[in-house]
Amino acid sequence: MKSGLFQKIAFLSIPFAIISAFSSSLPFAQTFNYQYNSPYYLQSEQYKNNGTPTPANNSEHPNKNEFAPTSNYSQSYEAREQPSQSPPPQALSLSASNQSLGKKMAEIPEITPNAEIDASDLRDPLLLIRGMNDDSANVLRPGTTIDGIRFYTSDENNSFIESEYRRSNFKINDVFGRVVAYDKGQRCLTCHGGIEEISDSHKFSCTRCHSGNGRAFSKKSAHKNMVSNPSDLAHAPKYCGKCHADHINNVSKSSMATAKGQINLTRYNWGIQKLEIPALSLIPDTEKGELIFPPETYNDDQAELVDDYLQKKCLRCHLQSPSPHRPGEYRATGCSSCHMIYSNDGMTMTRDRAIQSSQKNRLKKQKKIFNKKVAANSFKNPRGYPILHKFSVAIPSSQCETCHHDSGPGAEYEGLFKKPARQKPHSNVIDKNKPLLYGAEHKFLIQDIHREKGMHCIDCHESEELKNPNSTFPDLNQSSKTKCEDCHGSHENGPGEFLLVKSSRKAKQITKKISLNPNLKGKIKFGDLILRDSEERLRPHIKKFNGKWVLISKVTGKKHVVPILKDKKKPTGHSLKQHMDGIECSACHARWTYTEWGSHVILDKRLNLKSWKDWSFSDPNLQQTLFDKEKSLEESPYFNQDFNWLTAEESANDIFGQWQPGTWIELLSKASWDKMILGKNSKGKYSIFKPRKQYFFTEISADGELIKSSTIPSLPDGKLGLLLTPYTPHTIR
Repeated sequence: MKSGLFQKIAFLSIPFAIISAFSSSLPFAQTFNYQYNSPYYLQSEQYKNNGTPTPANNSEHPNKNEFAPTSNYSQSYEAREQPSQSPPPQALSLSASNQSLGKKMAEIPEITPNAEIDASDLRDPLLLIRGMNDDSANVLRPGTTIDGIRFYTSDENNSFIESEYRRSNFKINDVFGRVVAYDKGQRCLTCHGGIEEISDSHKFSCTRCHSGNGRAFSKKSAHKNMVSNPSDLAHAPKYCGKCHADHINNVSKSSMATAKGQINLTRYNWGIQKLEIPALSLIPDTEKGELIFPPETYNDDQAELVDDYLQKKCLRCHLQSPSPHRPGEYRATGCSSCHMIYSNDGMTMTRDRAIQSSQKNRLKKQKKIFNKKVAANSFKNPRGYPILHKFSVAIPSSQCETCHHDSGPGAEYEGLFKKPARQKPHSNVIDKNKPLLYGAEHKFLIQDIHREKGMHCIDCHESEELKNPNSTFPDLNQSSKTKCEDCHGSHENGPGEFLLVKSSRKAKQITKKISLNPNLKGKIKFGDLILRDSEERLRPHIKKFNGKWVLISKVTGKKHVVPILKDKKKPTGHSLKQHMDGIECSACHARWTYTEWGSHVILDKRLNLKSWKDWSFSDPNLQQTLFDKEKSLEESPYFNQDFNWLTAEESANDIFGQWQPGTWIELLSKASWDKMILGKNSKGKYSIFKPRKQYFFTEISADGELIKSSTIPSLPDGKLGLLLTPYTPHTIR
């Protein structure tokens, strides 16, 4: 194994039987109980009814904030009146100033001042945040604690949650620019009248891209041999290859299409293969000796078992797989996975009459799109539609997050902490209207500062990086080459520069490329100084303006002045050379990261669904199985089966493919955000590490026999497969 690529840690296996107990220790499992204490005062009549006090008329007493002691109610009032007897235990001293009512009043002693006061000293923990102001009539908005940490006060409110899930952080005009109606659709426009032109540079007839019969008089004849998505990688070479062969080649070899990192690192961690053997790939590059996944034959039962796990749980986000029909995951396949923009609710704004008719029918069935019932029925829900029938290169972060949302950079960037699966016995009653995104509930934490300022993924990550055909296993976990110093430079040197001159072939290529983006067109011209990063890549959307570096967002067109370290006074931490040379920026500047401890994977070949029906799974396979309401659990068509995502196909009304025997269940012993791990990466720098792929495997046979229990797989060299991988949290502050 390459030195420094992975760091390993061994710790005791956590017994599966106590997994459910971990939920109480999670940050989001804690609750606060606020109690309202009404004032009481002592009257002899109050204690005649088994010692139970009754509310006093506050108007009869000058001090409305005083309380009667609530302990030792068995003592009679007369006994308390006898001066010759000692006061009962816990009785408070009597005040002479409270004699006007004819009965001695219990006086609350003053609180002894503490050297330091925090929220725990107060009945109202928000009092300090309000500046010691008792007026709580105004609802607190998202604000800042006394320690300077941002927070949300409303993340349990359904309307707040849904509004956050709908938030996309872009405007239609910014993403699509000029939108015009299509008028060359032959008879297709009889039904699809109002549909948008796909692109200013693609003024083709409908059948040029979609095939079918543009002269037919019936839907059946018109749609015969029609291709709904010609940009799917199965069709792209035929329909798009004449002009875009290089793009198709690069995308087909990228990690988004091949899934090489996910496949080979998982197999390595289960001890199935060494790092040096030829990589397995969904689209193998035979010139590099890569092999097709899954293999046609197996000589090892363990290898077949792990590949079954990969196909059912890990490989539903590659470019060729349709995505579950549920909020946050509506997207197309192939090139349109990125370039055809969807909203989180899958609703379209197209004027295509046929699509609008389909959407109206959908809304009749799905009145609350973010509802738990919609997420749980993702295999039977109708598909979502893109916002418009129009390509875009101004791809917003929400489109990237249709795949990059599961406890990774996308969710962190948005400030979303996914709650892990836990048992919730009353969830069907209490949480039936709880909004879900990606099939899961979330806590709302602080966003990345770049997200807060309005930047999107592609403002940092260039298309050449995302479509990189040269990513090689096992370095895929570090495939991103974007670094903080690319834009911010160092205290010694600022970013590199490149002058756009008309005589430069490179400059002409750049200006032609940026003219496709409505937010950059006309804003970058010959004569401008653009940024050259530390990898010698040119970033034309960052240019010098009045002596300052300004980033123009590719998605919104908003201008951001880039802070340059060379122009700033060194903070204390930056004054140490060891810090600047030996620590990644994110090791200090990341506010939090999603950390997964103890990934328990259970293969149950005779699943008792009733024992799992109250668990809050986000996995679409399990959700569909557990929440299918057509039949009882044992009669469900998905009973004791799991869905193979490599066989998935999509129609307008469902997702279909092979449901195969054996159900996989994934559970985390603990998920946390506040504890981050430091280690040295392959560059010799201290970096944040994640305990990824730390599996505890349990297998139950078809006869209900426990074959393995919380077994930690071994690496090919015999060591425990508890890997830590270097990671850059997207929570920079």
